[in-house]
Amino acid sequence: MNPTSTASDSGAPLGEVAVLPGNCTLRTADDLKAHLLPLAAAEGVVRVDASRVEQVDSAGFQLLVALGRALAHHGGALSIHSPSAAFRSAARVLGLEFLLEPVRAE
Repeated sequence: MNPTSTASDSGAPLGEVAVLPGNCTLRTADDLKAHLLPLAAAEGVVRVDASRVEQVDSAGFQLLVALGRALAHHGGALSIHSPSAAFRSAARVLGLEFLLEPVRAE
């Protein structure tokens, strides 16, 4: 995960970029947590690429929501990019479509 000096679609500065794996479920939650935890104190917008996600459940979304809250606590934000059809469908079923909304510059 490398810092970037670009901006999000809304003009908000980007911090770190992470790519989610194909499987973001309870079975892989420990690995996913280890992947996302270092991003929790990042500054700016953390961009998460969800294009490779084939399976995601409430455990995967729980980690993303927790990351978003941690980032907000530090003045940052979580931005989900290129969500796969499976990611979008699970977000809709779980009532978490707000995670797919663009991050607004303040």
